[in-house]
Amino acid sequence: MVSLPIQAGACIKLVTNVTVLGAANGTVTIPITSAANAAVAQTALTGISMAVAAGTLMQVDPTGAGSLPSPATTAIGLLEQSDTSAPAPFVIGNGYVSAVLDGTASESVLTGVDPGEIVVSGAAGAMVGNSGFNTQVFFGGGNNFFVAIGSPVLDLAPTAQVYLDGNGYFDVSYGATTIFAGVGAAMNVANDGDASNTVNLEPGNETNTLVFSGSSTTAATVNAAGAGLSVVQDGGAGLINANDSNVTIYGVAESGDGSVTLFGGNGIDNVSNGSGLFRAGSGGGSLLVSNTAPGAATLIGGAAGDTLQALGGGDLMVAGSGNETLLGGQAPIIAIGFRGTAPAGAVTAVTGSASGGNVFFIGNGATSITGNHGDAGGNVYVELTNGPNTAEITDFVSAVDPSGAPVVDHDLISLAMPGGGDYQLDPGAGASVATNQVSYSYSSINGSIATIVQFGDGATWTLLNAELHSGDFA
Repeated sequence: MVSLPIQAGACIKLVTNVTVLGAANGTVTIPITSAANAAVAQTALTGISMAVAAGTLMQVDPTGAGSLPSPATTAIGLLEQSDTSAPAPFVIGNGYVSAVLDGTASESVLTGVDPGEIVVSGAAGAMVGNSGFNTQVFFGGGNNFFVAIGSPVLDLAPTAQVYLDGNGYFDVSYGATTIFAGVGAAMNVANDGDASNTVNLEPGNETNTLVFSGSSTTAATVNAAGAGLSVVQDGGAGLINANDSNVTIYGVAESGDGSVTLFGGNGIDNVSNGSGLFRAGSGGGSLLVSNTAPGAATLIGGAAGDTLQALGGGDLMVAGSGNETLLGGQAPIIAIGFRGTAPAGAVTAVTGSASGGNVFFIGNGATSITGNHGDAGGNVYVELTNGPNTAEITDFVSAVDPSGAPVVDHDLISLAMPGGGDYQLDPGAGASVATNQVSYSYSSINGSIATIVQFGDGATWTLLNAELHSGDFA
């Protein structure tokens, strides 16, 4: 389990007070940091106050009581404003419809199965176990704990809307829980079941912190907002819509990482040791790095200046628009070039893994590739889009070495045409090659032999310090 990080140097936040009618016509005031959460809480508490004024709900302060009164003809609401000797945890339901907790210490509440029960806590935090439906919980601050109490055997799938200020640990493996997190709130969302959970973040100038944990493969949907979102990937699953936020994701290697999907928005995103699918935002300069698990990640560029690094064997990298850098690690990777309209002067720079065995799909615009060639064997080069495109390839290993001897596990150029079908190899055609043909010829560049490969659709590849032969095509 990963602990929630404490944000050092956080600014003092303005607090919005919410109120509710209490016992003996008194008024109870509870501070809530988030203005958006406070507005929803006040609406819920106003409903309670109206019921109190109408005589249909009685507020009870259990301070000093040995037990809680039994419901009579009216509903009962709990008010806890100080330390109490009443039973803990408080259990609502069966006539108890709400709990308002603003004592000096954290209190525990268990909801019933009745729909629409309400729990509100203040700065001391609270622990809430929910087995009801459409429960509303408002955590006004402090350290909080929420658990969805359900059972697939009993067909019990609780639902709740939880409004969080401060820190919260959410054990939400059953039913559906929606979390509305205030600015700067920190959450750990743990799912070991098939619950459908959602996290909505409030816009603001502070970064929210979120930990995904558990063993579930059902993704929690996160709708980011505000300055940024910092995510720890410690198991479980999540789908993040970045929107206008900058998103940072840290994978925990020893946990197995789970799986996260990131759809970058208008910002800059950073992923370290990630497992899942990550698409960078349009802000440019994003850094996406996978973990070392084989085939665990797909990295997709978003804008100029992005760097994608695939460390796991079989990881997939897809170039975005503009100057992008794609890097392999120690195991074979698959690199896919840009498919859209390439900006003038933009270059997709690709370096294969040190092991070799890489597959390069060469896309639009200009591409620069350092193939690398190691124990995993030769690389394969494939034309992804129709020309005219250019590629400069370094470290191509031919089927025949300079002495004329055959080479095992040499590199290959695919004869597959982007639109379907295969090119016909015509080594002597040169620039006059027909649309369904591919040709190659030799040239001298910087005093070394190079091979120019000309495709019938206008694409031209230059292989530096390499002398191709017909056996290099397949």
